[in-house]
Amino acid sequence: MRLKPGNAFRPGLWPTLAMLVLCALFLRLGVWQWDRAEYKRGLLAQYQAQRQRAPVSLDALLGDPTLESFPSYLRVRAAGNYDPGRQLLLEDITHEGQAGFEVLTPLLMQGGVIALVDRGWVPMDAKGGAPDLSVDGKPRLITAGIGLLPMPGIRLGQAPAPAAGWPKTLLYPTLDDLRPLYGPKLMTPVLHLEPGEPDGYTREETLDVGLPPSRHLGYAFQWTVLAIAVFGVWLVVNLRRGRKQGEDT
Repeated sequence: MRLKPGNAFRPGLWPTLAMLVLCALFLRLGVWQWDRAEYKRGLLAQYQAQRQRAPVSLDALLGDPTLESFPSYLRVRAAGNYDPGRQLLLEDITHEGQAGFEVLTPLLMQGGVIALVDRGWVPMDAKGGAPDLSVDGKPRLITAGIGLLPMPGIRLGQAPAPAAGWPKTLLYPTLDDLRPLYGPKLMTPVLHLEPGEPDGYTREETLDVGLPPSRHLGYAFQWTVLAIAVFGVWLVVNLRRGRKQGEDT
């Protein structure tokens, strides 16, 4: 029997709707991964641009009434003295697969301003605690980069209240969580101590953005291929079904 044109291609309603939904979902995920790659490329480019600049005085920035916010990753020189009695340990931080803590030490600056200095990562000891974090409280001048607190991939609920005593161990706190501990003069950005500065621990030489842009681009390609594959399967199945129906007539 000859294949009738009218019977050649008549896809079912529900399979077609399923195909459209899956293709739209996979393509949207591909675009999202592409956007993540571009976003992280921008962060890395901004970070590298700031790394090429000489550090500026943080006191001068704080005294500038026209400054509305600090540029991301700006290198600064900050004068003050550490407060070793009120340090923080951020838990659930890993480095090369090893569990440990990020150490935040308050730097007392002029005018009562307090800046939290991320001194780096320390490994967890055999008892699940941190090693000796002692640091002197003498006046010092540090070089650091403007940054943010570590953030979880997904924040589930509110962090529990810290226990009494110092140092306090916290799980991904926000600055709003920390202001009751240090008062209203706590500076919004965190200072990430540069490698080579004294009294620091393990620190990254480059900006940690999690998955690199190339990985996001790879995922974007995979999602796009899946969308094409779903459409291809739908098309082939319905062409064969239409051809069989045409031959039967």
